[in-house]
Amino acid sequence: INFQGLVALVTGGASGLGRATVERLVEQGARVVLLDLPSSSGGQLAKELGERCAFAPADVSTQRLRCWGGFHGQWG
Repeated sequence: INFQGLVALVTGGASGLGRATVERLVEQGARVVLLDLPSSSGGQLAKELGERCAFAPADVSTQRLRCWGGFHGQWG
């Protein structure tokens, strides 16, 4: 599957299956918004993966996903 030019939002993206998903999507050319707890390693992972990955600290169990609008507007 070609993910070039697509934008993905991955919750729980700092570890486990979420991290593997983020890494694979970036590797395949997608831009990825990685959501995870502020205390997670999401910021470090986004730095390691480069400009096609951005970290958005959020607790999706208690917050609305308002951050998506900003990235969607920026990346399409």
